[in-house]
Amino acid sequence: MDDFIADVQKSAEQGDDEAQFKLGFMYAKGLGIALDEKQAAIWFGKSAAQGNVGAQFQLDLLQKANKA
Repeated sequence: MDDFIADVQKSAEQGDDEAQFKLGFMYAKGLGIALDEKQAAIWFGKSAAQGNVGAQFQLDLLQKANKA
């Protein structure tokens, strides 16, 4: 699992929108890494800025949950 996380992190840092989405999701759900909504929002935001619809949706959900 550590290799997978490292690969996703590296790809996300290199600007891969799918990897950014996956990393955001992992942070949002605490999958393999510590749950961190701040980091989730950062990575969803980077992915969403590139047009990733899934990331846009997840970012919206995260923002709505924090307003409630």
